[in-house]
Amino acid sequence: KRAGGQGVYMEHLSWALSYHAGIASFVVAPLFSVNVKQDYGTLDRFLDAFDGKVLMEINVPVGLGYLPLKVIYVEQEGAPVFLLYDESERFFVELYNIPHTESLGAYIEAILLPYAALLIQEELGIQFEVLHFNDWQTAYGPIFLKELYKDKKRLRFILTNL
Repeated sequence: KRAGGQGVYMEHLSWALSYHAGIASFVVAPLFSVNVKQDYGTLDRFLDAFDGKVLMEINVPVGLGYLPLKVIYVEQEGAPVFLLYDESERFFVELYNIPHTESLGAYIEAILLPYAALLIQEELGIQFEVLHFNDWQTAYGPIFLKELYKDKKRLRFILTNL
């Protein structure tokens, strides 16, 4: 698996929460465009291969504007997954490579990923009880929760990778 330990961890955590604790669990993750092109050629072929569907397009606030992302729904080993796809291929191109991890693009990805998770639940009219922000790319998630939802949600924070 390309995502290494993190990908396996997300997959197993989601399954364990659902199976052992009875908690509905969803994974929000980027869909890297280089993987789509190399392995499937087009987004439509990727969707066919995973029986996926484009649920919606969301506009994530960044700076004084918005960046559009497609939200794709698939199931991976029984776990529901919302994949974020940037058709412009400026963001979420190749894991830890494009954009480079020490670039402005990586910083913007670190805004897009956790903010999109919050927007998805609003757009679908669901409320996640627990939000687990894993790895540095989601570090702004708890800040967004605190600032945007301070009266609406209880913050549950799980810290990994100290």
